[in-house]
Amino acid sequence: MRRSLVVSITFFALAAMFTGAAVAETGNVVHVFKNSPDGDYPMAPLITDSKGNFYGTTHFGGAANEGTVFELSSNGKGDFTYTQIYSFAFGARDAEQPDGGPLLMDGSGNLFGTTMFGGNNGGVGTVYELSPIAGGGWSEKVIYSFQCCNEDAFYPLGGVVMDAAGNLYGASSNGGTHGVGTVFELSPDGSGGWTESILYSFTGNRNSGPDGAEPVAGVVFDAAGNLWGTTALGGTYLNGIVFELSPGQGGAWKEKVIHAFSGDDGCNPAARLAVDSAHNVYGTTSNQYVVTNSCIGGGTVFQLSPSSQGWTETAIHEFSGPHDGDIPNGIILDSKGNIYGTTVLGGSSLYGEIYKLTPTASGAWTETQVHAFKGGSGAGLPLAGVIFGNDGMLYGTTSAYGGPNGKGVGTVYRNQP
Repeated sequence: MRRSLVVSITFFALAAMFTGAAVAETGNVVHVFKNSPDGDYPMAPLITDSKGNFYGTTHFGGAANEGTVFELSSNGKGDFTYTQIYSFAFGARDAEQPDGGPLLMDGSGNLFGTTMFGGNNGGVGTVYELSPIAGGGWSEKVIYSFQCCNEDAFYPLGGVVMDAAGNLYGASSNGGTHGVGTVFELSPDGSGGWTESILYSFTGNRNSGPDGAEPVAGVVFDAAGNLWGTTALGGTYLNGIVFELSPGQGGAWKEKVIHAFSGDDGCNPAARLAVDSAHNVYGTTSNQYVVTNSCIGGGTVFQLSPSSQGWTETAIHEFSGPHDGDIPNGIILDSKGNIYGTTVLGGSSLYGEIYKLTPTASGAWTETQVHAFKGGSGAGLPLAGVIFGNDGMLYGTTSAYGGPNGKGVGTVYRNQP
């Protein structure tokens, strides 16, 4: 079985941990992960609730080293209490190794997420639910185990989103009719179970287009109820696509390729999209430079704008690395239309950065380096983007460093916008 592009990016980032000189940087660190049985290697964005608490996952760590779910509870004064609310098991048909997709919290406070491995159908991924228990604690259950090699989805990497009826939607990097990924739906059956449906099976692959292949990020809804996402590969130029799935009559969904990346405008999109109130769509590509038919390094932030003639794509920022950012993650938009994001590598200290893109009257965008990660006892190598906390600060995770002598295995950090 093939591993998705996002895994290759992760290993690339890990290799970079052993280059350069780490510099102490402790002021922004909220929590340091310390190996199993603590969490290890956070690679997904945080989410926050109305009380200012944060929730996230680690890919490894926990009692069985198969990953954890954690909570950072706010005291309302800027301090947080860390609690590991679930440790995934091994060999017990449990979910294993939460991936790069963020958790989802529903209106009842239940958490939903995806794992790359685990489950009772060959260990090729799950969707799980964590429910708060009256009096304290959480109860976990696997609500769906994906099945390898029989046209079901498998390796779901990007988390799930929920519609108003309580149905869950996500993407898998493998599986489906053609084996190169799907968009799936999980619907509650009214008796505590869930029913899975494959909404779309991608048809592209490494050698042909025009459809995409291997979606490694999740999907998002627009205001009209359409689902938007990306594939890391496939498309006319084999460098990935942006797609739209629209619901039709009888429960059928229709896919439309909105943009195929050529390489010059970026390649290998591997993070969730963002949609603004004017229906512009924003995202990132992990790489940009085409060398001997392969995309490496750099990356872009792009905008797709609707018009009566279709969609216009613009690379609004091209990362040049190494001291500029390198390999951008997901992005968020603030109320003024500014974009915030992180890069895995690059920045002035080469351990990744937080950046801001500001639109100008001319239509161009100005980049500002908000923070450069320095490794060491601070934070380094963020594999996920940032979110805003209730205090207006930026919060996120890094996959490495932290703690005395920089021997931590990841952090939660905060930073001024």
